[in-house]
Amino acid sequence: MKKYLLFLLPLSLLSSDINFTKTFSVNVASDMISNKIKITTTRNNSEDITTIFEKYNDIFKTDDVISSKLNETISTNYTTNKYKGVLSYDIKSYSFEKINDFVREILYLKDEKNLNINIQNSKYILSDRLKENIIHNLRVKAIEFSKSYENKISNDLNKICKTKDIKIKETKIAKSNTNVLKVIANYKLECQ
Repeated sequence: MKKYLLFLLPLSLLSSDINFTKTFSVNVASDMISNKIKITTTRNNSEDITTIFEKYNDIFKTDDVISSKLNETISTNYTTNKYKGVLSYDIKSYSFEKINDFVREILYLKDEKNLNINIQNSKYILSDRLKENIIHNLRVKAIEFSKSYENKISNDLNKICKTKDIKIKETKIAKSNTNVLKVIANYKLECQ
């Protein structure tokens, strides 16, 4: 009778789960240059500021650099009855020369009084395109690892082991011109 009861037990009671974490990482050199440009001005009316900002907004629409507007505000100082305008952009390019040429063009057009152009130092960054490509390759590597590990642990334990779940978390650490891209994979295997 005891022999027959063993066959009535569900197979899940005879299986075991294996949980573990593995990190896959790669060092990547930055492939883009980034600069922040801030234009500020004070005028007697807001229309003058709007006209100036329209001129600069048109310049930032060039194909030479990738630009994204960070801020555009016009506010009133009630004690002086003057208007203050702030326009800021983040510009990026794969070419340092294009960044320099663009900055020169911005500075060349500065013909108004009471206009300040603040340009931060250039910094190297990792483009989204390169980051996504590398993260994709690391994900594929993590999935391929699970397949080969299934076979290895199945042979070592003399059981059939299959991956039940993989959770992948991505991280990026920037260091000067290099970046460390990582995927941390949490694996769950079931062995029977």
